[in-house]
Amino acid sequence: MDVRGHGKNKSSYALIVSIIILCPSLVFAWQEKVVRVKDGDTIVVRKGSSNVDIRLYGIDTPESSQWYGQNAKTFLANQISGKTVSVNKIDEDRYGRVVGLVSAGNLVINRHLVKNGYAWVYDKYCNKHFCSEWSRLEAQARKAKKGLWKKEDIIPPWEYRHGGGGQQGQGSTTEDKDCSDFDTQAEAQRFFEKHQPGDPHNLDGDGDGEACESLP
Repeated sequence: MDVRGHGKNKSSYALIVSIIILCPSLVFAWQEKVVRVKDGDTIVVRKGSSNVDIRLYGIDTPESSQWYGQNAKTFLANQISGKTVSVNKIDEDRYGRVVGLVSAGNLVINRHLVKNGYAWVYDKYCNKHFCSEWSRLEAQARKAKKGLWKKEDIIPPWEYRHGGGGQQGQGSTTEDKDCSDFDTQAEAQRFFEKHQPGDPHNLDGDGDGEACESLP
């Protein structure tokens, strides 16, 4: 009997058990390639033969037509576009999007956006143990006037989406919309067709002419 080999097996087993106990979320993470960055907090990854929308858990970035909205999207794209990322699913929203933590190597992208001043901690939905640390990072970014915090009167995106943005958009008088602003696909489709040509609100993710196909 090879005692040395047996010892190695026991050590490997102990390491796996330790990972499961201390970091259970890692066990359920899956790795996929990023095929598109839709905005500052939503990406599309390729899983098998399908594209899957991933909404970054616990944060909210400015809308595309808000101050720093495009900056947040560009920053996120620079971190992960075309890369293989780990996705740890936490939930699924009513529009069928996976809501989760996205990591590039050891870097948790959700946290990284907050730390660098590109996102709010979405207190209404961030209820995990790490959310309090993210809130401290947000306060530090705000104090240092990083990123979006350079502007003192920036309106939170959840208020902006519901008409509280006034004329804060970047040259646009129309409030930016996403699929979560509609109750049905038919409603989204009418809005999409009304704002042709093009897709200024990014409602048609796969470019087939059908808006927000995940909606009922």
